[in-house]
Amino acid sequence: MERMLHTSCVGRFVSGDLTKKRTVDNDGRPIPEDKQAFQIGLAVRKDDPNVNEKIGQIVQYATAGYAQNAYVMSRINVLNQRGFISKNDGGFAWKIKDGDAPDKKGQTNKNTVGCWVFYFSTTLPIKTCNAQNQEIPAEQIKRGYYVDIAGSVGINGLTNDLAGIYLNPNIVRLIA
Repeated sequence: MERMLHTSCVGRFVSGDLTKKRTVDNDGRPIPEDKQAFQIGLAVRKDDPNVNEKIGQIVQYATAGYAQNAYVMSRINVLNQRGFISKNDGGFAWKIKDGDAPDKKGQTNKNTVGCWVFYFSTTLPIKTCNAQNQEIPAEQIKRGYYVDIAGSVGINGLTNDLAGIYLNPNIVRLIA
């Protein structure tokens, strides 16, 4: 079950690569070739007037997708109890991280402070365009640039502590 998202909020391209698939995981272990994907992080300011609506749409989608699974629903409800999301909050993989939260090493990323970071991934090449919606080579969009992303959201279908959603980018548009 997958649903198209409207275009994301404008954010800063802060992680990943539009032209190279990820070949190692967070612990430096090789990722099997058939599991490698393009992965990108988009940092959207928390004070963006549309970001809470976008997060709300994702939460509603996750809730609808897992409505028949009480265990996963209890994990999703952690969001409502705490009022925030983290990349894997309460045993549910949101693919959204609080940019103010420290990483495993206790450090914060200066490029994500004050932001929600949305993590998109796909095994397919990502289309790219400029602000006028004219196709451009992906190499023209670099980390640090401002973009928006048209894509889809889906539940991953797992029913254990790895349950969650995924965000797939279809088109990345260069804004500035």
